[in-house]
Amino acid sequence: KSLRGGLALTELDIRTATNTLRPQLDLITQFGSTGRKSVFDDALSETLQFKNPVWSVGLNLVAPIQNRAAEGFREVARLANERAWVDGEAFEIDVRDAVVRMSSNVLTAGQRITLGEQVVEFAKQNLLAEEAKFSVGRSTNNDVLLRQQELKVAESQLLRARVDLLLFEVQLAAVTGALFDRYGLILR
Repeated sequence: KSLRGGLALTELDIRTATNTLRPQLDLITQFGSTGRKSVFDDALSETLQFKNPVWSVGLNLVAPIQNRAAEGFREVARLANERAWVDGEAFEIDVRDAVVRMSSNVLTAGQRITLGEQVVEFAKQNLLAEEAKFSVGRSTNNDVLLRQQELKVAESQLLRARVDLLLFEVQLAAVTGALFDRYGLILR
């Protein structure tokens, strides 16, 4: 919205500057009445009754002969407009790039969650197997503690993937403008 407003403003500046380079012809008319008596009351009465009407007509021509300042303003406005278009295109490219990156991050985080859930299941199975081996004397306390630690690491990585997914979804919604819709916010 800001870029569109800036573009509209620079285009208005160009039109204004261009209009200052055009010749201007004004028709000026005046109509009135005068009082010609020596006593103020009589002169006022004569004026209000329009006994001596007065009118005039004139033309006023303004031509920009070597109007370098106006040409400079027009050129500045034209360049500002070009700059606004370039900035707008660069902003659009940045937004598209951010959307692609955030979408990729969301997909990757989703895959990390799927794999993380499998790793947690395997770590639970390994822990159960290690505890069974320990109960029959074929394993040590350290082996059981190592499998418990592996399970905690897998659960921690799964939780990190879930948090990353939420963060990437919020970032994607912010870049696309959907964040405002999600929470019912309105920019003014």
